[in-house]
Amino acid sequence: MSKLPYAQRVALGGVWFQYIVSPISGSKARISENIEHVLPNLGLKDKQKVFGGVPNNIGRTFTELFFPDDFLQIIETCEITGE
Repeated sequence: MSKLPYAQRVALGGVWFQYIVSPISGSKARISENIEHVLPNLGLKDKQKVFGGVPNNIGRTFTELFFPDDFLQIIETCEITGE
């Protein structure tokens, strides 16, 4: 996997976790419970959108942790903003 460019590795890690690991691990129920707990007033369509993104984000995060040198290079050029 390290032969791929960093951005593609991260994207692939997200897809892998979303469509392979998450369904096998049974994390769907846990994710649904957490979304319902944190965002009880959110509409069903919006909850489904959040639900779909959670496993992908977990996979992206794990992939970044597996390639810390590449991650550090990427964040050196990131502008941090906020209010």
